[in-house]
Amino acid sequence: MAYMKKVKILILTSILLTSCEDFTQKNLDVAVAPVKELDNIDLLLSETSRINSGSFTIEKFLANTGSFVTQPLVERMANELDSFNQSVNQYCLGVEVLTELSLEQLKKLREPVQENWKKAMSSYHQLSMMSYGPAALASSTVMNSLYTFDGEEKCRVDFELYKLSTGGITRLPRTDVINNYNVRGLDALEPLFFGDPNKSRCSRPNSRIVEWFKTPLLSREKTACTYAKHLLKDIQKKGRELAKLWSPNEGHYTATMLRGGAGSPIELTNSIGQGLFLLDTNTKDVKLAYPAGFEVRIDGTVTKCPESVCPKKREHLYADFSLEAIESSLVGFRLLFLGINPQTGVNGFGFDDLLRSRDHGDVAEKMSSALENVLKSVRSFKESTSLALALENLDPVKCEQTTADNRLEEACALVWDIREVTNLLKNEYLSALQELSAPGQAQGDAD
Repeated sequence: MAYMKKVKILILTSILLTSCEDFTQKNLDVAVAPVKELDNIDLLLSETSRINSGSFTIEKFLANTGSFVTQPLVERMANELDSFNQSVNQYCLGVEVLTELSLEQLKKLREPVQENWKKAMSSYHQLSMMSYGPAALASSTVMNSLYTFDGEEKCRVDFELYKLSTGGITRLPRTDVINNYNVRGLDALEPLFFGDPNKSRCSRPNSRIVEWFKTPLLSREKTACTYAKHLLKDIQKKGRELAKLWSPNEGHYTATMLRGGAGSPIELTNSIGQGLFLLDTNTKDVKLAYPAGFEVRIDGTVTKCPESVCPKKREHLYADFSLEAIESSLVGFRLLFLGINPQTGVNGFGFDDLLRSRDHGDVAEKMSSALENVLKSVRSFKESTSLALALENLDPVKCEQTTADNRLEEACALVWDIREVTNLLKNEYLSALQELSAPGQAQGDAD
């Protein structure tokens, strides 16, 4: 009996185990929801290591350009604006405790401020070539508030300092007024920290400005500090606003692009590519060719400087940073065209890869080679002289005879170097990528 009882128990246990196993196997698929396959966009956003792997796609290009080219540069600029702000505050603390200020002391105090301004300015010029989305120059109040180049002397800054010294802080300029574009931003701070502290920025200063420059240097520098700190509150805020719009943890504009919130992939590619043409219309024409005496088209109008050469129409009159600005624009173009991460130097999917994917690798190679050539030229130029000296001593006759090979005037030869890149851009590049277009001002034949 005991044996039979054990057999019954074993049989019952076996049945129960089998039933449980059947229940588990039969109901497992019902009880647990199936794992949803990630789509390509989710993969690109969640597994960033995949962005530049495998074959080229427009989506990978957009992901790399947003996440690994533009966003790191936006963040770097915001950090450098913070550092610039800190150096100005330190400078102003030093000025505030002084009872006297000599020109030699002033020169020493300015050095950290000048170095940090240059770093922030260089990042800005690089980023300005990526004129799309939140950083679009045409529509972004952020970018236009941070810096504006109009080719004019900064006379109005002197008037703002005079108003502040006589009327107090209530006379500080509003940073949200469009007409105040040339008394705010990094360009308004340039003459304060690089200009001659005893010389007006006005070619014809009125009597009030003349009298103000006769007041003690220390009191004028304290006024300049009040003005600078006021502008920097807005500058720092704008830099952080832009960083938030790009940050993966906040605005994440790259995700907006990939999810179709800013247009179709090819529309976005075209929008991003518009920034490349700023090398033609802005860097070459406005910042170099015009002051060198070339005939150029600006805002749809063919124009030329009234003299044979116009040194005072160059960019960064006070910091003597003109060639560095041109170099930074070229670096920004290179980062965007080749898809290079400015932090790591990793070369990801860029416009060169788009060209290769359409069987136009020859155009990519030509543009890359021409770009490296012009970067080499501007760096060599920078080591030997400044644009200010080159323009002041420029011979117009030699300039007319200059070519990329016959370099009689280096400033004029540099125009031809950049033209080699921009002519390829406006012709072979657009011919190879016919779904893309140039902005209105850059359209037309090679110049």
